[in-house]
Amino acid sequence: MNQKSSAACNQGRPIVSAPRATLFKRSRLTMAVVLAFCFVFVATARSQDHSPILIKARPNGRPVLLHDDGYWYDAVSVYSDANVELFVSDRWLSPSGVYWDGPGFKKNGQYSAYLYSWYKNDHDCRLWRIPKEHKTDPRWLEACAELRYIRRAIVVDTRKRTINVLNVIHMEADGVAYPNLFYPRNDVFQMDSKTEPLYVAVNAITAMIERSLAEIPTRYR
Repeated sequence: MNQKSSAACNQGRPIVSAPRATLFKRSRLTMAVVLAFCFVFVATARSQDHSPILIKARPNGRPVLLHDDGYWYDAVSVYSDANVELFVSDRWLSPSGVYWDGPGFKKNGQYSAYLYSWYKNDHDCRLWRIPKEHKTDPRWLEACAELRYIRRAIVVDTRKRTINVLNVIHMEADGVAYPNLFYPRNDVFQMDSKTEPLYVAVNAITAMIERSLAEIPTRYR
C-alpha cells in the first residue's frame, strides 16, 4: 500500500474511485426503492489476514454456509429471481435459535437476523446504479461486476411492520468481510411491496420463525 493509501485508511477514509463513490451516493438517495441493490467498492489494498469469511459457496457462487454469530449454518433461500437470491441462516430452525430468540419474538413480535444477498449477475447493478450517461463506461461496468454478496443486519418488528437495517457489508466473490467495506446504517423501511425483494424475504423469515416456535418442543423455549 502506498503512503497516500495508508494515510487515508488510517484516518478511516477508504479510497474510492469516482464511479464507485457516485454509486454509493445514488444508493443513499434511492434506498427505499432499491435497498437490495445498493453498494460501494473500495479501490485500495486489503489484507485477508484478519478479515472473516462470512460465506462458503458452491463453484457457481451460490451460498451453502453462512456465518452467523460465530457459527456456521446452512443457507436457507428466502427469495429468488433471475438476478438475485436472498438467504438467511437456518439458526431459527434449531432448538438453540428458538431458545435464545423465541421469547423476544413471542413477547414483542421482534427479531434480528443477517440477510444475505447473492448477485447472480450484474443486471440489477447496471439497471439501478449506473447513470444513463455512464451505461457503457468500462469503469462503471467493472464496479458492478465486482459485486457478489451483501450482508445486512436487520431488526424486524412484525407488529409495526418495519424493517430496520443496522449495517451493511459488501463482499466480492471470496465472501470476505473486509473492514473497509462495512457501512453502518439506521434505515427504517415499512414492510410493503415497494421494498421487494426485501419484503418477500422478511415475510418468509417470519413464517419460518413461527413454524419453528410451533414445532420445537416446549422445553427448548
